[in-house]
Amino acid sequence: MTVYRLPLLQFTTENLDTDPEIHFRHHYRLVDGILAQAYSKGDSKTLDPEKAARHERAWLKHIEEMLRARLRIHRIPEVLGPNYGAI
Repeated sequence: MTVYRLPLLQFTTENLDTDPEIHFRHHYRLVDGILAQAYSKGDSKTLDPEKAARHERAWLKHIEEMLRARLRIHRIPEVLGPNYGAI
């Protein structure tokens, strides 16, 4: 298992030439993905398919939540409302 440190710099448009850092507000979401990989490792001390499946479901739920949030942010209203400034 490979573990990485916390980011030294947050990813911005000014540091595009460096490796991107994941914003700290998403770090807690990574834990379930890491644990799913760790419990899936074919080692007698770490292999636990039940825990791996539970953490993978939580990881997929986090991904789905992030995708839905991104859709809400970038969604264009489908129905036009009245233009209250027009006569």
